[in-house]
Amino acid sequence: MQFVPVAILMIAGVTGTGDKSGIEWKTHYGQAKKTAQETKRPLLIVLEDPAKPAAKFNDGKLASEAGQKALLENYLLVRVDVSTPYGQKVQEAFRADKLPYTAITDKSAKYITFRGAGSMKPSEWVAALSRHKAGEVRHATTKPSSKSDGEAASSTNYQPVYQYNSFPSFSSGST
Repeated sequence: MQFVPVAILMIAGVTGTGDKSGIEWKTHYGQAKKTAQETKRPLLIVLEDPAKPAAKFNDGKLASEAGQKALLENYLLVRVDVSTPYGQKVQEAFRADKLPYTAITDKSAKYITFRGAGSMKPSEWVAALSRHKAGEVRHATTKPSSKSDGEAASSTNYQPVYQYNSFPSFSSGST
């Protein structure tokens, strides 16, 4: 029977973790992406280095702000520790130079609809979570600019979740 606790710990490390804020976070990006696609929920991805205070995501603040925890329920949540070999591969795939790094996908988990690098203010979180909670890719429309020649204004360009639409499957043993 001594193998049961080890098995439970292994499952918790791969599938998710509940923290002091009561928010359930997955820890394996590939598995979270698959689940997000199956459940048609947008994916909220946070890349962090918990050993470095400036690169650590503070979800305690997030959960304590009124309404933010309710907004998070619209998303499948994943936090990736970039100090692990697996996390470094995920960081590289997202080209995340500054941490913490946040991305939100559409409900198919194929397109990134939001990117953020560094700490965000609570008001910025509310705005991002509110805008992307439906998991829809907002198709850009052109609007006449203020210029008299009717030139189109710049539009948002949604990007695939990762380059070449293929993400390597890494062993979760080091997450």
